[in-house]
Amino acid sequence: MTRIAAALALPDTQGRRRLALPAGVVLLLAVLVAAPALGRENLLVQGIQILTFTLFALSLNLLVGTGGMTSMCHAAMLATGGYVAGILTRHAGLGMAFALPLGVLASGVLAAIIGIVSIRRERAYFIMVTLAFGQLVYAVLWKWTEVTGGDEGLIGFDPPAALRATSAYYLFTLVLVALSVLLLWRITRSPFGAALAAARDNRRRAAFAGIDVARVQLAAFVIAGMFAGLAGGLQAYFQRGMFVDSASFLMSSDALVACVLGGTRFFAGPILGAVLFRVLGIVVPGLTEYWLFVVGVIVMIVALALPDGLMSLLYRLARVRSRS
Repeated sequence: MTRIAAALALPDTQGRRRLALPAGVVLLLAVLVAAPALGRENLLVQGIQILTFTLFALSLNLLVGTGGMTSMCHAAMLATGGYVAGILTRHAGLGMAFALPLGVLASGVLAAIIGIVSIRRERAYFIMVTLAFGQLVYAVLWKWTEVTGGDEGLIGFDPPAALRATSAYYLFTLVLVALSVLLLWRITRSPFGAALAAARDNRRRAAFAGIDVARVQLAAFVIAGMFAGLAGGLQAYFQRGMFVDSASFLMSSDALVACVLGGTRFFAGPILGAVLFRVLGIVVPGLTEYWLFVVGVIVMIVALALPDGLMSLLYRLARVRSRS
């Protein structure tokens, strides 16, 4: 009885770790929800940008971290979601409630087309094929001036009146991103996620085990593309426009850096990496005009010192603390 009472009074280390994660998530959500109460417009603007970029990076990590597929055309899905939603609102008069889901669907269709061609390629060739598709989408958006606006971008559409205040749009974005994070977490922890990870570790062995590797990887490509399209649609309505730079391979590279910075093998890695990457991009330019060099040095140091990303360091610190 004494042992039982002691166990109830003082939970074991594993139990404390299991309780710490949900408690931390609840605390983080509480802070994010309370942010509009601060009344700082610029903080909310930056918060929306960080949230959409975080969703974009997390969707890419479904391919890179869970699936072992380094896609360099992910920005094409982001841009497609934003452009299609914006075109439907500006030219067809559809409201955001209809145009945003259709933009997400269009990103999924594009991802399916690219995935069918690219997923059977070996790693290096996969990167080159996806890069080529990404540049093709970029060229279409740049040259199709009558529809996309070309260099000037697609402008002249707004979110619904209820979401035009920055605080309202921030909370709307926060809800959608939080739900998307939950869905992506469930996907990575599902049998589908396990099959995708098995294909990443050993494609032949996974096939021998009965996994249809091509189908699983194609499904992951489509799912990741749709979440990227959602991030693009949210970005487009917030900016009241969509611009061709959103389809650049540099945008895909930024998301990839965020994944590597946080740790591709950890679900929360891209979240940490995306937030840190965006915060550095906000803070460092105010300190020096050579901010790109500084950010590059920081990323390089993390990549060399922590090949598994910053999340691996946090896990090590947590283990050390639990033992003490």
